[in-house]
Amino acid sequence: MADKVTVKLDSGMHLNAYSTAFDAPIPLDSDPDVGGQEKGHRPLEMLLIGLGGCMSMDAVSILRKKKQEFTDFEVSFETEQREDHPHAYTTINMHFIVSGSKVDEKAMARALELSYDKYCPANAMLKEYATINYSYEIRHTESA
Repeated sequence: MADKVTVKLDSGMHLNAYSTAFDAPIPLDSDPDVGGQEKGHRPLEMLLIGLGGCMSMDAVSILRKKKQEFTDFEVSFETEQREDHPHAYTTINMHFIVSGSKVDEKAMARALELSYDKYCPANAMLKEYATINYSYEIRHTESA
């Protein structure tokens, strides 16, 4: 079954997105300088959210299959954009942080490698148009 997404105007530049997979609206909006009301995510940021979610879900799944013990997993982004229109991302740098009592360096490296090279469709699409880099750190914590 193909994904179906609908984006509907609410007011001003505020939109709500709906998908067949999840009934709750995802609020979208633009910068106040162009009529936005600060009521939602910027559409271009949603690309980063999709990329971060895609790679994180892959990596978390792989780490769990490898029986790694972690309590937290996050990714942050730094980007560069074209100066002229369209202001597309030219570089996307992702930094993953996993925290846990027993996280093996090789397992983390392999989980991200598999997501980046094989599993994440968001990355496969975006890396055709932007340079995408990733790094990671492991924050070792004591077991409870």
